[in-house]
Amino acid sequence: MSEAAKEGSVEKIATYSTRTDKRKRKRASLSSEYEAASAGTDGKPMPVSIPAVSSAVSSAQVAREWLLDNFAECEGCEDSSVPRQQVYASYTSFCVSHNTPPAACRIFGKIVRKLFPHVFIRRLGSRAVSIYHYCGITHRSPSERKRIEMLDLQRERAILAYADSLEGIMQEQKQIHSHSPSHILPPLITDSDIMTEYTLWLHSSHCELIVHSMRVEKLTAILDELEHFWVSGRTNLNCNSFYTLNTLNIPNNPAANALSSTFIRAETRAYQDAVALLHSRLIYPLSAQGLDTFIDFIKCLKLMHRNSNCLDDNMRGSLGYFIHLMTGYIELAKRTGIMNDVFSDSSLTSAMATTWSNSYSLNSLLCGQLCDLQAPTVQCTPSDCNNAFIIAYLYSFSGVLSSLHESPTSCLVAFIDTLLDSLPESLTTPLKCSVVSQTLANLTFDDDAYLQYFTLLKIWFNEYVGMIALRYFDA
Repeated sequence: MSEAAKEGSVEKIATYSTRTDKRKRKRASLSSEYEAASAGTDGKPMPVSIPAVSSAVSSAQVAREWLLDNFAECEGCEDSSVPRQQVYASYTSFCVSHNTPPAACRIFGKIVRKLFPHVFIRRLGSRAVSIYHYCGITHRSPSERKRIEMLDLQRERAILAYADSLEGIMQEQKQIHSHSPSHILPPLITDSDIMTEYTLWLHSSHCELIVHSMRVEKLTAILDELEHFWVSGRTNLNCNSFYTLNTLNIPNNPAANALSSTFIRAETRAYQDAVALLHSRLIYPLSAQGLDTFIDFIKCLKLMHRNSNCLDDNMRGSLGYFIHLMTGYIELAKRTGIMNDVFSDSSLTSAMATTWSNSYSLNSLLCGQLCDLQAPTVQCTPSDCNNAFIIAYLYSFSGVLSSLHESPTSCLVAFIDTLLDSLPESLTTPLKCSVVSQTLANLTFDDDAYLQYFTLLKIWFNEYVGMIALRYFDA
C-alpha cells in the first residue's frame, strides 16, 4: 500500500471517531437535561399533570343518548330512511336548547354507524335534487318515546325519594346536643337503607299495576303480576322482600315492625281499591261469560294462596282477604242479575210500592236502630240525631220501588249511596253501614203479599252495604 493510501485511511478513521464522540456527547447532554427537567429542587420527581377531559367526550355521550332515544334500527328493512342533514340539524337544535356543545358532523356520523351497525348511506331523490339518507333506521314512535320518558321519570322519582329521606336525616343532625357526644356523630347510612327505599318504590308500582289492570279489566295482567309476587319469587320484589329487609335490621326494632305493617297495609289497600272499582259497575249486571271469567280468576287466586312460599303469615293473609272480597263480589253480581230479571214486571213493583207505603212506620224503625247502636239508654229523635233527611229518603223508598222495573240496580245503588251520605258526619263509616244495613234489612212483614220479593231485596241490601263496610276494615 502506498503512503498516500495509508494517510487517506487514517484520516477516515479519525473522522469516524470524531463523529462517534459527538453523538455520545449529545446523548449525554440530552439525558442530563431530561433528568433535570423531571426532578425538582429537592431531587424528588415532579408531579405529572393529568390532561383535562376533552369536551368531545361529553358531546359524544349526549349524541349517543339522543340517538337511542329518538331512533331505532330497522334491520332488513331498507325502505326505512331518514335524511342525514335533517338528523344532524335536529341534534344540533337539541344541543342548543340544552346549552350543550354539539359534536362535529364527522364525529356524529361515526357515532351513528357505531350505534347502528347495519345502517348505510344512500343518495336518494331526483337527478337534479338529491339528498343523502341514513338507510336502515327510523324515528321511534310516540309510544316508545313516552315509555322511555316514563322510565326516566320513575328513576328520577326513586332518586328524589331517597334524596328527601337523606335531607330529613341531615335536618335532624343540625339539632346538636352539646351534652351528649352521640348526637354529634353523623348517621350511618347503610346499604339496607337504600334497599328499603328501592323496595318501597317497587311495591308502590306493584300496587298501582293491580288497580290499573282492574280498572281496564285485564285480569290476565293481574294474575301474571300476582304469580310473580306470590309464587315464582322474582328477585327484585316478592312476598318475602320486606321479611328479608327486616332480618337485615336490628332484631326487635320498632322501625322494622312499622315497615312490615306499612307493606301489608299497602297491599291490602290495593286489593280494596281494585274490588271497589268492580262495585261501582254493579249497576250493569254481569253476563254469564263475565261471571265465568271472574270465577276462574278466583280459582287461580286460591291456587296461588295454596302454593305461595310466603314466610309471613300476616302478609299471606292479605291475599286471602283479596279472595274473600272477590268471592263476595261474585255473589253480589249473581244476586244483581237475578234482581234485574225479577223486577222487569211493572205491575209487580207497583204492588210492592203500595205494600211498603201502607205497612211501615219509618220513624220508629230508624230511631230504634240509631239508639241501639249509639246510646240504648237515651231517647233518640229525628231532631236530636239530625236525621230528618234520612227519614225523608226512607219515605221516598216507595218511589224507588215503583221505578224498579226501569233500572233496578241503578235505582237501588243510587238510593243506598244517598242514604249513606245523609247520615251524620260524627258516625264512622262502618257504623253508617251498620245503620243502613239493619234498617233496610227489616223491610218485610210476615203478612206481606210479596214477601219473597222483599226478601230478595233484603238479601241484596245486606250484601251490597256489607261489601261497602268491609272495604273500611283492615285485613
